[in-house]
Amino acid sequence: DTMWAGFIAFVVVFSFWGVHYIGLELERPFGDDPNDIPMREMQRDLNASLCEMMQDHARMPPCFAYTPAKHRLLSVHKVSLGGFVRR
Repeated sequence: DTMWAGFIAFVVVFSFWGVHYIGLELERPFGDDPNDIPMREMQRDLNASLCEMMQDHARMPPCFAYTPAKHRLLSVHKVSLGGFVRR
């Protein structure tokens, strides 16, 4: 039937063009389109994190005092990967 052949040809060509345009977007992820990766915002966030890590209070680790009575309630689980790792 000619109608089915035309319809199937349309669907195949439409699918190929769709895959083509998806590939073009994947090749160029950095740009000004709404669906591109927000590089400027990511760079601002990274700079703010680096500035925060340079502060005096961020240079020292927090204090921790182990108290057996308090910390014995913490559960400890040993995990073995022996069944998953091949040698």
